[in-house]
This record gives sequence, structure tokens and C-alpha cells, in this order.
Amino acid sequence: LRSLVGSEMCIRDSFMPLGSLREAYFRQYWQHALPITSERYDHDLCVVAEASPGWNRLYPGSEDAFGNIAKYAVRLAREKGLKVVIAGKRDITPGEIRAFIHQRDTEVDWYQKYIGSEVPITPRIRDQFTTYGLMSRSRVSMALMSTTLREAASRGCRVLSCNFSGDRRWDFCMDGIWSLTEDSYESFAERVITLLSMSDEAYRLESAKMAQYVMNNDDQHPTDVVLEKIIADAVSAIA
Repeated sequence: LRSLVGSEMCIRDSFMPLGSLREAYFRQYWQHALPITSERYDHDLCVVAEASPGWNRLYPGSEDAFGNIAKYAVRLAREKGLKVVIAGKRDITPGEIRAFIHQRDTEVDWYQKYIGSEVPITPRIRDQFTTYGLMSRSRVSMALMSTTLREAASRGCRVLSCNFSGDRRWDFCMDGIWSLTEDSYESFAERVITLLSMSDEAYRLESAKMAQYVMNNDDQHPTDVVLEKIIADAVSAIA
């Protein structure tokens, strides 16, 4: 940021904190999406897939840090009779441009090392905001570094950031019941059960400051509308 502020290409004093553009699109989509069921939640636990084949070469131990989240969640669901879903990251139909990095078979194969075939990975359909919807319909959502965790937190969803890597750079931006760094099944299970046992009101009160800080989306001033105006004003100024 310092290098940008000091550069000649940067317009100083023009930074505007906005929420996530994709989160804004999801909120608009979700208002008109048909409910999957009449229940408030379809799942107890949602694991946001973060398959990371080959990451150990750059960050030793990081693959287990990602994989253990799914492994612990599936074990807890089995032991406590909970419903768990894994929201796939790779597009089911990625298109030609994204096909190289969005290989669903690679994602499924990678996760089988940690959870076998016990829980299928729900395919991602980008224009249906699959991951966002699954998180909104789950009682607790968890991941290590996915931005969707912060976006879900901003709309009041219960989240758990599980940084089992030992690398503090990947810690959640605010400490609290929503952040866990101890890589053990026992610690994971205890924290998840605590989150599940909280009332909606109790969690909302405890997480209110965090939710506003991590991703400050404003439904009265959607990010896409604000950006459209900023761009239009900038173009008009040039013309």
C-alpha cells in the first residue's frame, strides 16, 4: 500500500473502504433465490474447500493444515450425528480461460487423502453462488484463508477460521471464538460445539464488531452501485 500511495499513478486521498463486490452480487441473488427447504439450516457444518496440491513445496506442512479441517469436521459429524457439507472451490464448468486452474477431479482426489469418499464435495456453480449459499444455510462454516469466510461473517454467519499451519501470517484478522490455531481434533471439536451451542443473539452480540470490520458491506449502498458511480464520475472528469 505504501508503494501505491507513493506512486505517480495513485490518486492520493481517494481511498474508499467498500465491501466485497461478489458478496454484494450474492446478496442480491439470494433475495430472489428459491429456498432449498423450509428449514433455517440444511447443514450443521460447512467446510469451504481449499485443496492445495503441491503447497508443501513452498509452505511445508500447509497441505495438512488445509486437509485436517475437513478431516476433523467429518469425524465430528460422524461422532455427534451432525450434517456436514464440503463446498467445492473448483467450478463444475470453468470455461476455457479458467479450466487450467479449476480442475474438479484434482480437488476431489486431493481431499480423498483426508476424508476418503465419506462426504462428497459439492460442485461449485459460479453463477449460482454455490459456496455462499451453502455457508448461509449452515450453522457453522470453516476454512483457513478463504475470503468467503470473511464475507459470510459480514452477513452474520457463524464462522471458524482454522489456521493449523503454524504460520501466523494466516491468522484471522481478529482474535475471538471464531479463530482457532491449535491443530488438534479435541480443540477443534470443543470450539465447534461451543459455537453450535450459542444462541443467534449471543453470537451476534459477540461477533458484531468483527463482522463489521472484516468486510463492511452496506445493503443500503451496494458495492456494485458505489463502484459504478465512482467509475462514471472518473470517466466524466476525464471527458
